[in-house]
Amino acid sequence: MIKLSSFDFEKQHSLDQLFGETFSREDFIKGKSVLEFEQNFSVTCKTKNCVTVGNCTDALRLTLQSIGIGKGASVITTPFTWISTLEVVKQLGAKLILVDVDDSWCIDPNQINSNIHGNTKAIIGVDIFGQQCDWHALNNFGIPTICDAAQSAGLPHMADYSCHSFYPTKNLSCLGDGGAVVSNLDIESIRQLRNHGQSERFNIEQIGWNSRLDSIQAELLNKKLKHLTDWNLRRNQIANMYKDNLTDKLSWQTIKRNNVYHQFVILTEKKKELQEYLKTNGVESRSYYDPLPCDNEIYNTSNPIANAKRLSEMNLAIPCNQYLTDTQIHYIIKLINDFV
Repeated sequence: MIKLSSFDFEKQHSLDQLFGETFSREDFIKGKSVLEFEQNFSVTCKTKNCVTVGNCTDALRLTLQSIGIGKGASVITTPFTWISTLEVVKQLGAKLILVDVDDSWCIDPNQINSNIHGNTKAIIGVDIFGQQCDWHALNNFGIPTICDAAQSAGLPHMADYSCHSFYPTKNLSCLGDGGAVVSNLDIESIRQLRNHGQSERFNIEQIGWNSRLDSIQAELLNKKLKHLTDWNLRRNQIANMYKDNLTDKLSWQTIKRNNVYHQFVILTEKKKELQEYLKTNGVESRSYYDPLPCDNEIYNTSNPIANAKRLSEMNLAIPCNQYLTDTQIHYIIKLINDFV
């Protein structure tokens, strides 16, 4: 089976090569590798500050909490995303305002202004499938911006805060949950919140959480970070092969800005049939956000989201990871073209 994601890096190394330093030091919590990764990832993102956390959901929630989001506040975001982007707003008691996406499949800046009110305290954009939001436009509203960068590790940091995921299937991944917040602003409050609200041991300054990145995961991330640029370049090469050779009877994401192709996603009215055809011929595929998170009444809002609905119904991700060979890509292209 040609998979959507792969773990070839881990298979090429022994456990001692991946985690040996942490086991030798026995510093499993807040260890040396965590500090090193925060410094290294900050350099990669070209930011002053980086705080690692347990996962990207926590990165989003702690960021919102650190800037005072709670009851009485409202947060604008996109409906075409994983549930985490929406649930963190609700968890903090804030009002959720959903704005439709444009043809880049990211939040549409042209719909933001009419949804801003006196209590609007944050805008969360999602770099969907690795496509960067229009941060130049989003940063012009005078409201704190947060990038859900769960799918876009390696892209330049452009929001006020960027929240990353190192879930096993991401472009930069560990072998479990992991996340980080990067920013050029002071994020010391997030550093406290992730460790029970402590500025130092037993000095508790606010009500916090337990959300720390494990040292063994940080050690693995440090090793993989050195390859991220090359891996993202390979994903772009694969995406270009698809765009150059897939039938024009299909459509895909309009690329307006930087993209690291966490996924390559096509649109088809015969999504289920094509997915079954690919599976029969040894190729994994997946539809994202069908149903949309806001199809659940808990997250439903009244704003029109026709573009997001259409994407939810028609999208299908096909393999685009850096370990695929050209031969495999051309095989997938032929399968899809033959089907269409």
